[in-house]
Amino acid sequence: MKPTVKGEQISKVLNDFYDREEKITNNLCVFCGRKVTPDSFRNRESLREYTISGLCQECHNKVFETCDDYDESL
Repeated sequence: MKPTVKGEQISKVLNDFYDREEKITNNLCVFCGRKVTPDSFRNRESLREYTISGLCQECHNKVFETCDDYDESL
């Protein structure tokens, strides 16, 4: 998949810490390293979020499950 374009400074930070662009390009989660496919996401919005954050569906769920105001319909 193709990572979304970010500003130069934020890209540097994310790539230094997580290898964000390389992992997204190679279809890997930036947190757990799990291989992802378009079918591993619950919907198109979640797949789009992966190209932004690099989180697989399971890691995305874990990150946001603690947010009381999280609304998946957004």
